[in-house]
Amino acid sequence: MELTVPHLMDIEQLVANCNIVSVHKYGFFLCRRGTASIFLGDEVYRLSRNSLCIYTPNTFIRILEKAVTCRAYCWVIP
Repeated sequence: MELTVPHLMDIEQLVANCNIVSVHKYGFFLCRRGTASIFLGDEVYRLSRNSLCIYTPNTFIRILEKAVTCRAYCWVIP
């Protein structure tokens, strides 16, 4: 059995990709510091420190805004 490691993206990478991620896999979005507003599915969520969002296949994630102090990460599970 081969072990696969989830792909990690920093929030700055998401912003560089026009703030949108379309994923055909499961994943997590974790806010470690600061605040961010994201559009996930058809809802807007305001994330703060230690907030965790879990998304399912074919879900769009869009970063609406983020604080300068925001540190957040998106993991895609292969």
